[in-house]
Amino acid sequence: MPAELSEGFNRELARRRVPGLWVLAITGTILFPLFIALDYVLYPSQVWTLASVRSAVTIVALISLGLFRALHDHPKLEEYSLSVTVGLVMIYGIALDALVITVGGLGTPYYAGLTLLIIVIAS
Repeated sequence: MPAELSEGFNRELARRRVPGLWVLAITGTILFPLFIALDYVLYPSQVWTLASVRSAVTIVALISLGLFRALHDHPKLEEYSLSVTVGLVMIYGIALDALVITVGGLGTPYYAGLTLLIIVIAS
């Protein structure tokens, strides 16, 4: 494959990845705080720990949205879109692991619900 085609493909892929960043950040901003209500119902004794993790992730997602807005037309957003995507997914994944560990690990029904959420976020 000629180098110019490869470079063009990578640029186009980066350009198309930017809208996904918005979806990823919006998903975190909406879903993480909404699940605090479910945490309160299912795990009232651990709700403050769970809410703290969810709040931290929500803040990261909000900051990401602000940065995406500020850099909307900046070429650096496209250039670093893969790194930012991986970073956000890692933050979400670590937070979900912390939530599952807090409520009792893999033997809890919480784990099954979070697995579905991970699939949605990864999509």
